[in-house]
Amino acid sequence: MTALFVTATILCLLIAIALLRIRINLSYEKNIAVELRILFLRFRLYPKKKKVKIKRYTYKKYRKRLLSQRKKERKRALQQKEAAPSKAKKKRPLKHNIRLYLYVFRKLYARILRHFRMDVAKLHITVATGDAAQTAIATGIVSQTVAYILEILHNHTNFHRTYRTDIAVTPDFLGEKSHAACNITFSLRVCEIIEIGIRFFYHFLIGRMRHQNFSLKQEEKPWQKAN
Repeated sequence: MTALFVTATILCLLIAIALLRIRINLSYEKNIAVELRILFLRFRLYPKKKKVKIKRYTYKKYRKRLLSQRKKERKRALQQKEAAPSKAKKKRPLKHNIRLYLYVFRKLYARILRHFRMDVAKLHITVATGDAAQTAIATGIVSQTVAYILEILHNHTNFHRTYRTDIAVTPDFLGEKSHAACNITFSLRVCEIIEIGIRFFYHFLIGRMRHQNFSLKQEEKPWQKAN
C-alpha cells in the first residue's frame, strides 16, 4: 500500500508540474517591464534591479584587483589567438544557417501558435497629432488597424479576451504626442515547452543532415559526377 501511495503521489506531482503554466507578463506605460510568473511567484526580468555593493577601497585591494584584471585580459587574448584558426575552419556559411532555421520554423510554427497563449488585459492608445482634423483621421485608421490585428490573432492564434479586457483607442485633440499603454501576458504549459523543445531538436538534426548532404552534392567535382 505504501508503495502504491508513493507512486500515486509522484505521478500526481509530475502531472501537476507538466500542467503548470509559465507566464511572461509584458507591461508598458512609460517604461517597459517584463516579469516571469510561476503560480504566485514573480521574477523581474527587465529592468533588472541594480545591486549596490559597498566596498572598502584600500591601496592593497585596488592593486590586487588591477593585477587580477590584467591576468584575465592576458588569458583572454591567448585563448582568442588559439581559438581563431579553429573557429574559422568550423564556421558554416550564412546561407546554410538561414535555410536550416527556416526549415525548423516551417515545421514548428503551427504547433507554437496553437500552444502559445496570449492574454490581453489592457491596451490603450491615445492618438494626438497637434491638428484636430488629422487626429480624427488618424484615430479612425488606428482603431480599424487594431480591430483587424485582434481579429487575425483571434482566428489564427491562441488569443484570449476576458470581460476584464480593456481595449480603447481615444483621440486627444489638444495634445501633440501620441502615447500607449498595454498589459499582455504570454504563457505556455511545461508539457508544451518540453514537446516543442523535443520537436525542435529532432527537426534541427534532420534539417542539418539534409543540408549537409545537399552542400556535399553541390561541392562535388564534375569528374566525380560522371563516375
